[in-house]
Amino acid sequence: GEEFALPYKQLPSTGNTLYPIPISALKRIGTHNPAGGIVSTATDMAKYMNALIAAYNGEEDAVLEKAVLRRITGACTHMGGMQMGDPTAVEKPTFNESFVSIGYGIGYISGTYRGYEFFNHGGATYGHYSLITMIPSKNIGVFTVVSGDTPGGLDNWRMQKAMLMYMLDVMLGEEPWIDAETGCSFPEPWFSLNRNMEPRYQEADNTTVPTPQIYVGNYSTEVFPRLSIVQSLLYRETI
Repeated sequence: GEEFALPYKQLPSTGNTLYPIPISALKRIGTHNPAGGIVSTATDMAKYMNALIAAYNGEEDAVLEKAVLRRITGACTHMGGMQMGDPTAVEKPTFNESFVSIGYGIGYISGTYRGYEFFNHGGATYGHYSLITMIPSKNIGVFTVVSGDTPGGLDNWRMQKAMLMYMLDVMLGEEPWIDAETGCSFPEPWFSLNRNMEPRYQEADNTTVPTPQIYVGNYSTEVFPRLSIVQSLLYRETI
């Protein structure tokens, strides 16, 4: 309809010029519909968040049982420090606060901010970037959506992360540590995007394992449901 917010996207041949994407293009997503085929409004997304928060708090008229929601939002896979959309890890002492993603469940990422458990998820398609985040223990839900496009969409994700943490602080009654200026420059001045990021792990090449066969087997934890270690049939000293 006339009120539909058109997304905008940069075309490689036009530099930084943004062009509106017609609605007809959005209808051709096809097999990717589960990732980006939902068309909604901020009002309806608020109703959706309220429904999930009600289930989390075990309200009688909730559409889901609390146990079902916990299965959906509970960690099935460890995130390993990966952030939604933006690889910048917002953690103390580099930043004023920590926004930490811990695990990935059935469609939702769980984590903590200012000591409160949150679960969230985002998505993008053809110039639309959206993010939904809830702190159900405080009856808080935040939905943001932006239009536009940059290479990899990193600027869009960073913008939403900054907006999200600002709004969470306001709704939690905390003094926001992000303002209009740092919201536009985020993650600077705390973290420079021009510096090389050092790996958070130690690389090992051609590591020799004296008795690799003792590590062969199937392992399982709550965040790693299945981890299998097998020994090479061709190179018996490798696993």
